[in-house]
Amino acid sequence: MNKTLTAFLTASTIALSTGNAFADYTGPGSTSKISDVASINKNPIDDSQVELTGYLTKKIDKETYLFSDGKDSIQVEIDSEDLPHVSINEKTQVKISGEVEAGAFETTEIEVEKISII
Repeated sequence: MNKTLTAFLTASTIALSTGNAFADYTGPGSTSKISDVASINKNPIDDSQVELTGYLTKKIDKETYLFSDGKDSIQVEIDSEDLPHVSINEKTQVKISGEVEAGAFETTEIEVEKISII
């Protein structure tokens, strides 16, 4: 029974440590992530994946902020539980990943899925 437990634990460890939960397919047919605010503002496509580096320049309400990549700005929505566990301000450089939320009758914004301090 001890060998069975060891084999199970080894297999579990290997299964959990291989691969990356955030890895994406990047081969033929894949779509690249948008990396600048100007492209989003110029042609907002709902559910497009984005990865942006810049600053949260203003808090608009509880979970809505103004994000700037240094050239252009866009609203971003960040759930409070997704914010870093350290204080950030308008001078803290961050990297955000998420998707575009665009519609005919709503303000284009980014629904942030991940934010990290650079």
